[in-house]
Amino acid sequence: MAKKFKLLDWNRDGKGVVGYEDTTPTVRYYFKLFRRRFSQILSLNLMMLPLLIPIALIVYIYLSIPKTGTMSSPAFAVLSGTSLFTSSPSVQFPLSLSSLQLNIPIYHATGYYIGIALIALFVLGTWGVQHVGIT
Repeated sequence: MAKKFKLLDWNRDGKGVVGYEDTTPTVRYYFKLFRRRFSQILSLNLMMLPLLIPIALIVYIYLSIPKTGTMSSPAFAVLSGTSLFTSSPSVQFPLSLSSLQLNIPIYHATGYYIGIALIALFVLGTWGVQHVGIT
């Protein structure tokens, strides 16, 4: 007696499972997997995108706080004092080389508090939760 419905028949004829796939790590196999998993990789990267918002805010705040000029060379003080007494080229040339200024931020309490709050938000609020979910 033939079965009318062969939906759950394990012995039926058909395409079946594809044979053995070579999984040796080669460049061709890498791009084959990359093509298969591209949408998953893209969705994971889009989920990680909000992690960049706190970093961007911290960098923006760091770059927007006021800065003061500071000499980059420790020899500047000695050469500057020497140039007050003599104006010879042997003093003026090293003075001009060492008088480059670095812009160092002037830190104040508000900048610290905002930076600490953003770092805490970043570490506790987004980083851990997203990594646990993605893992």
